[in-house]
Amino acid sequence: MRIHIIRVLALVIVCVVLHSTEQRQEKPTEFQVKVLTEDATPLVGAIISAEFYAKSEMVPYQAVTDEKGCATITGASIGMARYNVCVNGYYPSRRDLEDLFAFEGGNKPDAMVTEYKQSDTIVLRKKKNPVAMYGLICEYMKIPAVNEKIAWDFTKKDWVNPYGKGKTAHVFFEVINEFSSSEHYTLKLNISFADEESGLLAFEEKRTDYDSVFAFAYEAPEEGYVNTLTIDYSQGEKAVPDVLKNYYLKIYDASSDAYWYGKMVDGIRLFPKWEYTRDAHINMKYYINPTGSRNIECDMRKKGDLYKVRGTGYLRKIVPKGMDIVYEP
Repeated sequence: MRIHIIRVLALVIVCVVLHSTEQRQEKPTEFQVKVLTEDATPLVGAIISAEFYAKSEMVPYQAVTDEKGCATITGASIGMARYNVCVNGYYPSRRDLEDLFAFEGGNKPDAMVTEYKQSDTIVLRKKKNPVAMYGLICEYMKIPAVNEKIAWDFTKKDWVNPYGKGKTAHVFFEVINEFSSSEHYTLKLNISFADEESGLLAFEEKRTDYDSVFAFAYEAPEEGYVNTLTIDYSQGEKAVPDVLKNYYLKIYDASSDAYWYGKMVDGIRLFPKWEYTRDAHINMKYYINPTGSRNIECDMRKKGDLYKVRGTGYLRKIVPKGMDIVYEP
């Protein structure tokens, strides 16, 4: 019965969204894009791949920047569009735009708008020295035990015995999950690193929608890492800023007697054990440089056996065919 109700509600939501889309009128949409390097040099030959949301389909468009680094992309949309900017040797940029025809400061379509034009300046960051890294993307991966400390091996990308095949306890995760109802529950994550100099360092992202997708510094800081951290997901929306933080990562590798540096992208997300689910689950994405340098540019072409996907994880390729590297943040 509950499953039937959920399916009906999902169908109603889909119908409402489709109806809303059908009510919106397609209008001429234009973006004048200027692509620059970090030192303000125009980038010639940048490929701009755009998609305009029409009533019933996504309409593609592609343009190439001229000697001034400029290109114009035009189409018709219902007020939503997106585009990627790619150049060999640089990290790409991506923009998603919504409510282009809205009232200023609002989100309702303005019937008086007959066309939309926007000028964007996109700054791309150069690829300096991408290297192979230990990497993991996991989405909705089962947490083998809650309300107790369990160890994680960053290089083996698995829980340590008895819950997995990991050998080195780089960090301990303790998930506190107590459920009484969907409105009343406790969900906290206590993180503690085995080595006192290892830890996480929150990266306060200062990029805007106009910047390159590679937001981190080229090198991780040497000091300033926090050895223990607690994230309280019980706060709901109030916890989101902490949940989605980017972090620099530092761990001690006993085999090389050196510290390895990396990054954790989009923080750590927990999914609690609910009334109708048997287990708690976790999302996390990280990359660690095994050379001992603080370089955190990840080159997916050199991944070899280092890279791994867990749970229902997947890679999103946003670079057009012919570009030289799949983007990793």
